[in-house]
Amino acid sequence: MMISYETGTNTFQFRAACIILHRDKLLMQRAEHNQLWFIPGGRVEFGETAEETIEREMMEEYGAPIYDRKLFWIIENFIDFPDRKVHELGMFFLVNLPRDHSIFDHTTGVKHIKNRAVR
Repeated sequence: MMISYETGTNTFQFRAACIILHRDKLLMQRAEHNQLWFIPGGRVEFGETAEETIEREMMEEYGAPIYDRKLFWIIENFIDFPDRKVHELGMFFLVNLPRDHSIFDHTTGVKHIKNRAVR
């Protein structure tokens, strides 16, 4: 059960995500159903730690094991979609993946943006 609560058009969710730097760029992903780009991760499940969430999400989405994780940010987001509002609490981890993993070669649903904020 994901830690998420909906009431009417409002949603609260607890999310964990991976800050993945590669060749001085930040890895981002996009769901097929919308145009918003975001840092890879997902909602935390009840009884699961945020670290377990990022491990599960990266294996489910990309088959990518995580090495060297470090909590980097705790962020509170307020996101307005046309049909709903989301209040999100996010734990963002700086992580390393195997350097030769195919995630760095993806061209669909993944992009690398120039890293200026994360060092």
